[in-house]
Amino acid sequence: MTSLRIFSLCSALLGAVATGAFPSASAQDNAAGKGDIALGRALYYEGIGADGAPITGVTAGDLSIDGSQMTCVSCHRPSGMGSSEGGTYVPPITASYLFEDRVSNRALRNERFKEYYKEPQGPLFVDGARRGRLREAYDQESLGHAIRAGVDPAGRELDFIMPRYALSDADVANLTAFLKSNYADVDKGVSEKRLQVATIIAGNVSDERAEAFSSLVTAYADWINKDIRTDLARPGYSPYYRSEFLDSYREWDVNVWRLTGSEDTWQAQLDALYQDHPVFFVASALVEGDYTPVANFCDEKRVPCILPVTDLPADKVGEDSFTIYFSRGLMLEADVLATHLAGSEKVGRILQIHSDDAEGTRPAAEFGTVLDTKLENASLKTKKVKSAKALTKAIERALKDKKSFDTLVIWPGHHVDAAAKALNSTKADEKRPIYVASTAIDAVRKDVDLSKRALLLATYPYDKPSAYHADSYRIRAWLRARRLAIPDWHMQLQAYYAMKSIQFAVEHMLSDYYGAYLLELIEHNIGTAFDPGPHPRLSLGPGQRFGSKGALIVRFDDSNRKGVIPVSDWIVP
Repeated sequence: MTSLRIFSLCSALLGAVATGAFPSASAQDNAAGKGDIALGRALYYEGIGADGAPITGVTAGDLSIDGSQMTCVSCHRPSGMGSSEGGTYVPPITASYLFEDRVSNRALRNERFKEYYKEPQGPLFVDGARRGRLREAYDQESLGHAIRAGVDPAGRELDFIMPRYALSDADVANLTAFLKSNYADVDKGVSEKRLQVATIIAGNVSDERAEAFSSLVTAYADWINKDIRTDLARPGYSPYYRSEFLDSYREWDVNVWRLTGSEDTWQAQLDALYQDHPVFFVASALVEGDYTPVANFCDEKRVPCILPVTDLPADKVGEDSFTIYFSRGLMLEADVLATHLAGSEKVGRILQIHSDDAEGTRPAAEFGTVLDTKLENASLKTKKVKSAKALTKAIERALKDKKSFDTLVIWPGHHVDAAAKALNSTKADEKRPIYVASTAIDAVRKDVDLSKRALLLATYPYDKPSAYHADSYRIRAWLRARRLAIPDWHMQLQAYYAMKSIQFAVEHMLSDYYGAYLLELIEHNIGTAFDPGPHPRLSLGPGQRFGSKGALIVRFDDSNRKGVIPVSDWIVP
């Protein structure tokens, strides 16, 4: 597979290297030795040499560059499995690809099959993929020669677009040490015939929703396993050359990890579960509360956690995060609402009421911060409440006081029922808009009279209520065929989409079971190969971790079967 990416010429390594334009490393450089893995990683990820300065080189024959402009990881990716840069083929450089002889065998045939036929490619990529690959294994000396001079162990010149770097002997030793350590073998949780998979349920999740979620995940894995067993039972039946890939098939063993207690104990619970039973990836998750402890576990163990159902992603998410999210959840909704109000003609005094739990405090803080940057001289008053009863009273008091606000924003956190009760007790003034988070939509529809809720608005991070999704009908039929209850359609639609995305990516891995590679395939494939699921316009670039970047503002209206209609365009803050 390849990663979609705007042309950013890649860094070296395998393709790396020159025409002899650079002198060999000076005698003062460290003699080649075992190398320092940490320094090799710095060179690979940041383009920093052993002396602490950016490495230098040339690309495209005469274009001078340094390591900070073209890092190795930008093209060869964290997994080392390569990519496509500007339509140019970037080869894998994992330990098994570099430091073993390349001979004509099934592994090489399957590698080429994946590159040629899994998706359409341009002529530059096809030309690069067709280059000869049979060669002796790289060693430290031949890798250094390739990076400096652009010639592989078989004497073939590497692609001219690959940089030729003037690496010292110490740099080569460090880089070799890092490459030998980076995915030298498949990840934990992978055996000859099985993949160990986890799914996580945490927080104040009702038994009904927990059962619906875990049943969907396990039923989907059973569905995959039945297909695998059918294929393995007929090894001679080979449409699309299927028999060539049978040795890469793995059945999925799903482990449901139910976390209990406070959020500050979740990571320790996950560490213990993983210690007893390592898994290759986490297939979605259902987390009410702050997802940060789960994200920290995934990052520290380097376990991909794919598309959890959560309203509060980790507060710090970088390119090296091992969790891929549907969206930024309530934080995105806060940004969207602030952007919407900043563009409105009449906002006036804004009163923000929020609960004191994470689902209330974090979006409230985000809303205030973004509003200050987008609306000059914004008049914002914030009130925090500590209980459901206090939330009800605060909303009722604000609604009765016609001078307390011109615009009301409510982040109810866990107390959505209390917020709905308050909104039903006093009729809103149509001249004073009231906004609630998407998490309160179901409670408002259930508990607020039609005449009163018609005056309310909400943030809505899903596709337009009128949008047609053929897959939603198929998924309902799939659930009903397995006699699975549907207590929370949005949650189950997200979980199904997560499983489908993971299945599609795993099928493209063949036998390269590396966690970072799974993330890269999800980045590449999400939203492109099938129905987009509940969130429109899902897309991920390399290193991005949030698939959906926007939301709608909706008004409650029973003329639509979902009970809301859009009053804004799709807002990307």
